[in-house]
Amino acid sequence: MYNGIDALWALPFWMDSAVPTGGFVLSHGLETMVQEGWVASVTDVGTVLRLFGRQISQSELIAFWHVIKSADGLEALHRCQRRLDALMMPDETREASLWQGQRILSIAQAWGLSVPISRTYSGPAFAWVARVSRLSVEMAAMAYLYRQLSEMASAALRLMRVDGVAVFRELYRLQPEISRWIESARRSHLAQITTSSVWLEWMALRHQHQEMRLFRT
Repeated sequence: MYNGIDALWALPFWMDSAVPTGGFVLSHGLETMVQEGWVASVTDVGTVLRLFGRQISQSELIAFWHVIKSADGLEALHRCQRRLDALMMPDETREASLWQGQRILSIAQAWGLSVPISRTYSGPAFAWVARVSRLSVEMAAMAYLYRQLSEMASAALRLMRVDGVAVFRELYRLQPEISRWIESARRSHLAQITTSSVWLEWMALRHQHQEMRLFRT
């Protein structure tokens, strides 16, 4: 288990894109938005990042906190699995999260951490790592949310001719809201998990069935 400064050093490792957790770029419908002209500027990207962050905070980030706070972590993982399974979401989004969660757990097991199941969504999986390795829970929640948002920002850079510094400046500007999202998710009950942005879900569902793709997720 990690202790003290070792736990802080472990956080960047777990959230680094070089770790083989399946954390590849997933655009969550951004391809559709760009292709149809809904997103055409850095300001538009900032709006999408805000919507996406709010969506995560009302879904997998609630599951993250549920696993952390529950006395029985294994049962909490199963409850999160059932609740997230019940959500309407694009097939590719669901499978990407499950794959990432599976890889997170397999790496944790290889490191000698206790892993009670082999497959779950990325939010609950990362919460389990934070729980059993004594990572700073607050920092782990922030790292998890920032990782998801930075993947969306990276997708925008691959799809659009925009200034990368400007895009990540938009992400930086979300910091006050990120802190509020984390606190809101921490205080939420598992039953409150929902898909919170109809527009993003609609774009992602259309993206899922497009024959021509700007790039494969």
